[in-house]
Amino acid sequence: MKRIYAWIVWFFVLTAAVTSGVYLGMKAVENDKITSAALKKERAQKKVVKNAKAQLLQELQTNAGQLGLSYDYHQVMKDTLSQLLQQKEQFNFPAQLWKGMFAPVLRSAQYHRLAATQQLALLASPLPEKLATVHDLQQQLTRLSAPATDYWWQQELNARPNTTAKALLTLLTRYCVLEQKLDKLYGEVFVYIQASKQTTTKKGK
Repeated sequence: MKRIYAWIVWFFVLTAAVTSGVYLGMKAVENDKITSAALKKERAQKKVVKNAKAQLLQELQTNAGQLGLSYDYHQVMKDTLSQLLQQKEQFNFPAQLWKGMFAPVLRSAQYHRLAATQQLALLASPLPEKLATVHDLQQQLTRLSAPATDYWWQQELNARPNTTAKALLTLLTRYCVLEQKLDKLYGEVFVYIQASKQTTTKKGK
């Protein structure tokens, strides 16, 4: 009877050990799968972020080039109008100086695409916030420009130079202020993207 009892105890102990071993083995495999899936997801997200930064950087660098050209022109026009308005007598505006409003062509296709696909949310703060501010300033500059009014400005400068020059000076001043802010912000974004690239490279090593 004691032998039977001992055998039964031994059987249950062995069964429990085997069951525990199988369970722990399955759990380890499951944990490995979860870890592997998490690593794959992390690598995929890093690749998405890397591509997003590259695309944004290319678009913003193009915009910065356009902005630099328009700012130089607006600054010259603003200074010229300011000097002419200091004259007491009526003046004739140098027609050859007027090339239209020459508003910068600022693109935001990549920004909108990344926002629509929720890839902007993957970027570390404060980059998304800075990009949103960049987009807002670009929109403000775009709203200031109206190519159809260039001819009207030219006609008004010829017909009523003093009055028109004052209005145009106010508009150009607004342009220059926004362009300076945007140029500064571009620089901040470029520095941040470059710094984040270097950090990612170090982590990868």
